[in-house]
Amino acid sequence: MMQQWRSRHIMLVAILLMESLAALAAFVHASPACSNTCGDIAISYPFGTAKGCGNTVFQNYAKCSKGKFLLTTHTGRYEVLRIAYEPQILIVKDKKLSTCGEMQRTSIGFGLQEGTPFTVQGPHIVLLACTSSSSIVQTSPTSLCDANGAQICQDLYGYCPSITNLGLSMNSDIRSCCLLTSAAMREGSPPFQIDPSSYGCLSYTSIYRFGLGEDFSSDYRNPNIWSYGIPLHFEYDEATYSPGCHICEASHGSCAFDDNSNFICVCPSGLNVTTECPPGSTSNKDTTRLSMMVSSIWMLGILTNLAKL
Repeated sequence: MMQQWRSRHIMLVAILLMESLAALAAFVHASPACSNTCGDIAISYPFGTAKGCGNTVFQNYAKCSKGKFLLTTHTGRYEVLRIAYEPQILIVKDKKLSTCGEMQRTSIGFGLQEGTPFTVQGPHIVLLACTSSSSIVQTSPTSLCDANGAQICQDLYGYCPSITNLGLSMNSDIRSCCLLTSAAMREGSPPFQIDPSSYGCLSYTSIYRFGLGEDFSSDYRNPNIWSYGIPLHFEYDEATYSPGCHICEASHGSCAFDDNSNFICVCPSGLNVTTECPPGSTSNKDTTRLSMMVSSIWMLGILTNLAKL
């Protein structure tokens, strides 16, 4: 009789253990994998690190992958170097982009498809080595090239030895170089494509900062210390940034939405709340996993003691 009593209690505790662990595991996995950082990049609304995080419009274009925040367009995946939430600009890195230290030939560069919530920001996209006799740059420079780009072209051709990778010599004629006008880029609005070959050019570069400061322009003329990348302006409906999202981010949470588009605040511990993360919830999801392990060990201890009775 006593043996049957112990067996029933052991089975009951085992069932409770399995149900508790299953419920806890379901809770952890049901939470969107949201975080307020991705590598060195601070992530805030409208962006999110995974599906269900941030503004739903941006989920199709940007997410965190292996510690890098990546932007995806029809021309490829690009690492995001930095995000300035005011004035809503992010910088992406195109591996095919030429820099002073590494000039490289490329036929097709960065592009934005129709409908994306981004526009190319800034007038510093430069076509390089436009040597073809039929080059659009050569035949209609006034409508395509900005006259104020002569100094940038002189600096690139005069300071960058790797310009020889494009078949040019140092201090080559800058008529083969073109700083694109805003009109030529159609103000950077989608659909947008940087296509050097269509202009009769061998390469391109994009400068978002001249010199060492934080501004997008300065008086520095040494392209070895320029910052290269493609600046994009992002736009979203301000009405989607609810007061709840602001409160959530202030409590170290990440703004997210469930399958029914209801707002939820995802805390670093994996806890889902409707407003803000409670004090002490700013730990990693490893804390939740640790709690699961502790609970398992505790329950196993009870089972072992019961088995000895």
